[in-house]
Formats: sequence, C-alpha cells, structure tokens
Amino acid sequence: MKGPRRIIAYAALMVFAAATIAAAPGNQDTTRSECRVTVGARPSRITLHLEDRAELARAARDEMMRTARMLWRAAGVDVQSSPDPFPGDNAEGGVHMRVTIAADAGPSSLTAPRPIASIRFVDKKPSTSIDVYLIEVRKLMDLLVFDDRRLAHQPGLFQDEMLGRILGRALAHEIGHFVFASAGHARSGLMRPTHRLDQLVGRLDQPFAIIEPAACGQHP
Repeated sequence: MKGPRRIIAYAALMVFAAATIAAAPGNQDTTRSECRVTVGARPSRITLHLEDRAELARAARDEMMRTARMLWRAAGVDVQSSPDPFPGDNAEGGVHMRVTIAADAGPSSLTAPRPIASIRFVDKKPSTSIDVYLIEVRKLMDLLVFDDRRLAHQPGLFQDEMLGRILGRALAHEIGHFVFASAGHARSGLMRPTHRLDQLVGRLDQPFAIIEPAACGQHP
C-alpha cells in the first residue's frame, strides 16, 4: 500500500543583475526600522552541515558561513557550521540543516530566471535541505566590474570574498524560509524575493535586515 503523496515545492532567491559595480560598493538602508523583527519562539540555534560538491575555495566557503552567521545573529539566531555529516532531521542538539553547494543549475521545476539558491518544501512545510547553485552565481559574477576591470581579472582572494558574500546572503535567505516556516517573501530586507547584484556584493548588511514575511506586508 502506497503512502500519502507528498507535495514538493521550492522557495528560491532570484537576483537582479547590475552590469557595473563601483570599486567599493555601498548600499543605502531603505528598510523601515519599525519592520525589523526578532524571531521570538523560532529556533535559537541552527547547525549547518555543508556538502560541497563544487569544491569551493576555503576563503569563499569561510566568507559564505561568516556572512550567513552575522545576518542571523542580529535576529537572535545562532547559526553555526559543523564539519560532520548531516545527522538527519531527528538528531539531538537543536536544528540541523544540510547545505549542498551544487555544481549544476538545480531542478528543472525551477523556471527561468534560475535562482541562486532554494529550499525544498514538502507538504507546505520547509525541509532542512538547502541547495545553492554555484553555476548561476558564476554567471552573475561574470557581470561584475570593479575599477573598470572585470571580476575575473581581480586578485583571486578578492574574487573568493565576493563569491562567499553572495553565497552567504543567498544561504541566509533560504534559512529564513525555514525559520519563519513560510515560502512567502517580505517587501524589504533579507526575505525579499529578489536582490540587486550590487547589494549582494556590497559591504553593508542593512539591505538584508531580518524581516518576517508577514511583518510588514508579504510580497505577492
């Protein structure tokens, strides 16, 4: 006898591309301060288990984890990483999530423009599995120009920093779908459905304030 059919969907992050970026990209804080929220009774600690199928450089991987951790720390959620394999959904010690850095473009059900990251929802509930699609991030990075030089012609360490920053903010966005148990998006902040590329590589975190999708009007 077959069990009940599971309905699988994805919540994903898209990006608006900006062709040219200044040497020191900056952002203006357009987020209303009254919309900033803490997560209340949501998970206070999340441990990420990375499965790196794309073989990221260590500098890029470290920057990705640092960026995601710093964004959620402001909302009272302690995001940590572990070198251990993902222990499963019923493991002890709080919430554990598997983060897969995929080398491909993701499931065909995710329509164009392709997202840079996604989290799977099963029967309208978020799973603990996040996928980040490196090939899509690389396509965006090909558009970046700093001081009239394409990113590909910049020092390798700088390239890794930019890559890790984009990945970290995309990862933090997908963590938000889990924390808020919602596939919805906010009108501003981290949980917007789209972000400009210049903001994703920018130095400031204000455009990525933690805002619950329902707190200040959910994005349609």
